[in-house]
Amino acid sequence: MIDYTKNNDWFKIDGVSSKDKGIWLDTPPVPPMAKQRYTAYQTGIDEDRTTPDESFEDIKYKLTFYTIEDGYDNREIYSYIVNAKKLEISRLDGLYFKVRQVDLSSVETAFKGNRIKYTATFTLAPFKYAVSNDPVEIESGDYITNNGSRYAKPIIELSGAGTIQLVFNNIPYTVTLPSTGEVVYIDSDRYITYDKTTHEVLHNAVSGHYPMLGTGENVFSLVALGATVDYVKITKNERWY
Repeated sequence: MIDYTKNNDWFKIDGVSSKDKGIWLDTPPVPPMAKQRYTAYQTGIDEDRTTPDESFEDIKYKLTFYTIEDGYDNREIYSYIVNAKKLEISRLDGLYFKVRQVDLSSVETAFKGNRIKYTATFTLAPFKYAVSNDPVEIESGDYITNNGSRYAKPIIELSGAGTIQLVFNNIPYTVTLPSTGEVVYIDSDRYITYDKTTHEVLHNAVSGHYPMLGTGENVFSLVALGATVDYVKITKNERWY
């Protein structure tokens, strides 16, 4: 087994540490900031005019790491890497990236054949997210703080019956729950609202703008339009550039 006492660096795939897999990680590079996309307009003069778009480019991020494998049996390493959804690194402890794709582009022997060297390139969604992201119960009149550096797309868990209007920063979102005690998720990241138990998407039972959290404080209010509300919980999904 590799001696980790001289190396404090690690990465985590979906919460599982590379050290638990017998992996030695080279010093991870600093993740670059995502590039904002832009639209260019030809003006016929010496410089085109450009307008920044709302979207950002994905990030390419490369990690180099080593293992000691008897007989080059890499199956456990491949299984660990291939279906990655979240990537954490030791130099950004407490934050994670959403993984879109992994390219294990290079596998070779190193140190006179005593180790196997891997080079993995991760295609990452543009923003960093907080690892600590548990749902919090909220009530009408509460202020919800978004500590991130960009607006957040939260997930709201709502339990009750009847027509209920959720208002974030004076922007309403209305949902009708057909039965008593039903629980639905309002997912602002995927722009869907669905039943927690059946996973049925409620196409015709919603209206308004999906909730968003601006940076800093956000005011929340609740209007029960002849309905009953058991509870409202929010998963903030704070994010950083």
